[in-house]
Formats: sequence, C-alpha cells, structure tokens
Amino acid sequence: AVTATASRDDMKLSIRTKFFAAICATSFVFVSILAALNLFFYDDCYLFERQKELADIYRRVDGMYDGNINSIVDDLIELENNAGVRLSIMSADLKSRYDSTLAQLTPEIGFSIFGGTYYRVNREQWGELAESTRQIHEVLANADTEELQNRKYTYVTTKSKEKEDKGFLCLVGQVHGGTEYLIARMPFTFMAQNSTFNSFFLMIASIFTLLICLLVGYLISRQFTRPLIQIGDVADSMARLDFSKKYEGNSKDEIGELGRSINLLSEHLEAAIGELQRSNNQLAEEIREKEKIDAMRREFIVNASHELKTPIALIQGCG
Repeated sequence: AVTATASRDDMKLSIRTKFFAAICATSFVFVSILAALNLFFYDDCYLFERQKELADIYRRVDGMYDGNINSIVDDLIELENNAGVRLSIMSADLKSRYDSTLAQLTPEIGFSIFGGTYYRVNREQWGELAESTRQIHEVLANADTEELQNRKYTYVTTKSKEKEDKGFLCLVGQVHGGTEYLIARMPFTFMAQNSTFNSFFLMIASIFTLLICLLVGYLISRQFTRPLIQIGDVADSMARLDFSKKYEGNSKDEIGELGRSINLLSEHLEAAIGELQRSNNQLAEEIREKEKIDAMRREFIVNASHELKTPIALIQGCG
C-alpha cells in the first residue's frame, strides 16, 4: 500500500510538472521569438515607418504650400515640433525660402539703411546656420534625380564624419508645382533614442510577460491536473476494492466524461463484486452443509458398523 501511494504521488508530480514545463517552454519560445524579431527586424521596420512619416509630411506641405512661405510658417514649425524633423524649402536656384534652424533660433530682426530686413545672429547661431546649409546642399547633391522626377520625392541618408548617429534620414520632394524643393531631415540621434527606449521597454515588457505566463501556467497546471489526480485516486481505491470514493467534477469536457465513466465503472464493479460475494457466501454455506451431511453419514456408518459387530460375534460364538 505504501509503494502504491508513493507511485501515485510520483504520477501526480510528473503530470503537473510536465504540463507546467510545457507552458513554460511555450512562453519562453514566444518571448524569444519576440526578442529575435525585435533584434533583427525592428530597426528596418522603424526606419520604414519614419520614411512613411516623412512622406506624409511632404504631402501635407505640398498640399498647403502655394508659394507664400509666410502663410505656412506656423504650420511648418508645428510639424517640426510634433514629428521631430527639420524642414527647409529651397528655390530652384538653391536659395533658401525657409529653414527650420533659423525659425527655431528666432534671431533678432533688424533693418538696413537701405530699407531691407536682415537677421542678427551670434557666432553659435551662425555656425548652426552654416552647418544646416551645408547639409541641405549635400542632400540635394545626393538626391536621386530620376526617382525625384517620377515619384516627386526621394530619400537620402547622410552620415556624419565624426559619429554615425549624427547623420540624417532625409526626404527631398518637389513642391509648388516642381519649382521648389522641400528637404525634410530626421536626425538619426532622435531615431536612435526612440529605438533604444522602445527596445528597453520591450525587454522589460517581455520579462514581465514571461513572469505572468509562468504564474498563469502554474495555476492552469494545477487546475488542469486536479481532476486527473482525483480520477487517479478513484481508480486506486477501486484497485483496493474500495468503491466509496467518487469523481466529483462537473465539467462537460473529455476529462469530465472520463470521470463520470470511472464513477459508472465503480458502481458496476461494486454491484458485480457484491453479487459475486453473495454467490460465494451461498456456495460456502452449501459446502458447509454438505460437509456436515458427510460428517453425519460417516458417523452413522461408524456407529452402525460398531453395533453390527456384537451380533455377528455372538452368532460366530454359538456356531
């Protein structure tokens, strides 16, 4: 009995452990696939989404720009702030119509003695303007002219000589009927920061998700194996001819059907064994009666033989 109980306990542990291990393995594979997709494909997908975002910005600017730059300055600044891009509009002869660096710096506006306006900027601002102008000319020089003519816009990637993440993802598009150019630049630094944050968040979320899956898997394994263990206990009691235990689950699935079948089998076995025991008892009673009759018969024969010996001896003596 002790050996059977120990074997049953091992079976319980094995079923629950295997089921829990299967859930853990599935969760780990799922999280690993998610991490692998993020590691190998996230940057390309993120770059593709940023390209789509630049294309949307181009279409918006192209739709609202009619040649009057002053009427859309506020809209351009709002686009730049919301999307984290730098916008510039150049004429066909490469003269600046709008530059985000100048708009963001908000330099002082002065007036010359000839009545024209000019901007007063400090040395640092002038350096930024010069760098912005150099970048714009580099982008225009590297633009795919054929694609620009066919699709009205094209993408250009620039790299910094000092650091790779100091470059830009750029879009060059024709606006105002193709007479001017829109240059939209998204810094790789901004993209790298977002990519790093998203990757870190995804890693934390994956670990948190894995822990939740392990907890849920443990609870599910307990809930799932509980009726199987109960059915095992009923079967073990049946093996010891103890039919008092019954499966008490009420589920409508295959396990519930198995439990109800075990209960029905237990009832039939109990009835059959009870009938067999009654037949055995009756047979035993008949055997005892037969033995009793045989004993009486032997006793009668012994007594009769003893009684007959005396007359026979007297007869033999008289002869």
